[in-house]
Amino acid sequence: MDEKGLGHGHDYTTLVAHAEAGQTSVQYVGEGRDKESLDAFWEFIPMGA
Repeated sequence: MDEKGLGHGHDYTTLVAHAEAGQTSVQYVGEGRDKESLDAFWEFIPMGA
């Protein structure tokens, strides 16, 4: 999980990626860099995963 600044200013995007040997995939991209920016990601993850 990381946050990236976009352009000049204070616009951020939150990224969640899954990395394995030889392959990385982006699992989620959300607007902002606060807790709320991850709410949709956590709702998507099945219980017990």
